[in-house]
Amino acid sequence: MSVIALDKLADLVEQLVHEWMGEEQIEAANLDNWPLDSRAKPSKAWVSKELFVVPTESVVKLDYFGGLEYVDKEHRRSVGNLTVFSAESSRVREIIEAIYEKYEDDEEELEE
Repeated sequence: MSVIALDKLADLVEQLVHEWMGEEQIEAANLDNWPLDSRAKPSKAWVSKELFVVPTESVVKLDYFGGLEYVDKEHRRSVGNLTVFSAESSRVREIIEAIYEKYEDDEEELEE
């Protein structure tokens, strides 16, 4: 398979993953108030109550500085350029809850 064909395949996979994320109501996460060590902060992230999605390039620092190295392989999947973590892992669930908590706190401050 040529490099051009591989790039086209990667683009199609990424497009399908983003469509799936929309269907699953996985939204862009506000990372302004990142709840973990700042060295673990991904370039971007998406979150739902059940899933945490990051660019695969961010996984190494999330593993090392964010404690995700302890997340079992069954609770993480890399698809194209994205890695999806499941809230079935307690560590991932803690991160998702912290992101939502920070988001809710920010909304309350804006209302005041």
